[in-house]
Amino acid sequence: MPRRPTYPLAKQIIRALWLGAILALTLQAAASAQPAVIIGTKDMPPLSYADGSGKLDRVIAEAFRRIGVRAEFALLPSERSLAEASAGVIDGDSNRVEGMEERYPNLVRVPESDVTYDFTAFARHSASGAPDWEGLKGRDVGYLIGWKILDENIREANVTKVANARELFTLLESGRVEIVVYERRCGEYSMRELGLTDVRALEPSLARREMYLYLNKKHEGMVPALAKALKDMKADGTYAALLSGPDGK
Repeated sequence: MPRRPTYPLAKQIIRALWLGAILALTLQAAASAQPAVIIGTKDMPPLSYADGSGKLDRVIAEAFRRIGVRAEFALLPSERSLAEASAGVIDGDSNRVEGMEERYPNLVRVPESDVTYDFTAFARHSASGAPDWEGLKGRDVGYLIGWKILDENIREANVTKVANARELFTLLESGRVEIVVYERRCGEYSMRELGLTDVRALEPSLARREMYLYLNKKHEGMVPALAKALKDMKADGTYAALLSGPDGK
């Protein structure tokens, strides 16, 4: 029986590293070859951008990466994103309030939140008072199309709905509405980007809600692993680092 060749220790280490590198590249290539899941997102800097570089985009992409799945993002209007996720045209939809599965039975909620929203009223500095939901009655109010929590809670107001934050804050700046309702961080970002110095966030927020990732039911098997990945990210500091990190783009 032929003797197995022996290697000096240094050669064995080099050989192990070389084989490890080949294995890593092979696994990476295999993962890249798999089709990505497509998650609907909104144009909401700094949390979400069209190119998937926003803070929340990175959180979601990392959660999928941890379960061995590649995520890509589709920038869609809010209402359309829900409809296409429910129909299976795309694979899921991000940052939605709890309970969307009751209206869209083809959607399954990942039970660990991906972000917390502060739904906040913004007004000109001359505006008085910090309204609650009831305090919006009879006032001229603007918010984005497809935001279900606002549809449910803003009643008996003169409502104007628009497609994006730029249009929303332009409504306010031009005086066409008295108040706009938006997510606090994204609203403050928009104010800076637009150079608005006479607009402020009213305190306290109207509501603070946990937001969730939803998947089409064909991906229901991913839900427990994604929930665990998000929990692990919060425990190991990755989640906080991504949300407090630099803005995308």
